[in-house]
Amino acid sequence: MSCVLAIVNQKGGVAKTTTCLSLGASLAEQGQRVLLIDLDPQMNLSVSAGVREPPDEGGIVAWLTWGLKEHGDHRSFMPLGLHPDGLALVSGDPELAALERQLPGITRYEFGLHNLLGGVASDYDYVLIDCSPSLGPLTVMALTAAYHVVIPVTADYLAAWGLMQLITTIETIKERTNPILDYSLLCVMFDRRNGISRVMLEHLQGSFGDRLWRTVIGLDTRLREAAVAGEPIVCYAPKSRAAQQYRQLAQEVMAFFENRNGRGIHAATR
Repeated sequence: MSCVLAIVNQKGGVAKTTTCLSLGASLAEQGQRVLLIDLDPQMNLSVSAGVREPPDEGGIVAWLTWGLKEHGDHRSFMPLGLHPDGLALVSGDPELAALERQLPGITRYEFGLHNLLGGVASDYDYVLIDCSPSLGPLTVMALTAAYHVVIPVTADYLAAWGLMQLITTIETIKERTNPILDYSLLCVMFDRRNGISRVMLEHLQGSFGDRLWRTVIGLDTRLREAAVAGEPIVCYAPKSRAAQQYRQLAQEVMAFFENRNGRGIHAATR
């Protein structure tokens, strides 16, 4: 059974898509079978992975539409193979925006993605879902399907302030549709030269403790270059600082989920 992670933050520009692709590729590089799901109508994850257009058929919209039926049909599942080996993608589609507007009128729509993943989970060790920068129905669907939420957050005051709304939403989902849901925070785009950033990181560590991953992802222009090139950072610049940091995060993630009964996200590495 695969571990399903939703990468979520309603604030844009916090390296959410970068984290989804970079972590997924780092896990695949270390021998894990990884499925990426682009659940954002803007298709940022797909474009960053080199997929500029949605597939003509069998894409995310058709797949989700079948999943919303009482007996979901999995025959449309046609992920795209990526590099490194072991990494696959269900690409996004701008038509997701239209589907999202219809979701609230569909009974138990929250379980659509959960139902679909039940038919493919055995094929993957990890499923990473890149969500749109909102707390709308598509994100609710992702949170219902996920085992764990990874929240990328920058070390600045406004980003930390906005966390409470997202955490409240996660707790609501846990009560209503997904009792096993848990969450953690990942500090991204960290500027070690900035005194305020260092203070805010200490604040996050003090406030969230074991819910904050030890790995910190620093600022690195190579990440932007990799997105333009349509490659994960571990392929585009394998020796870069960012590539090494995401590999370290992948090791942390694997250690934790191999020891799910531990306390806090760092229990497995203590």
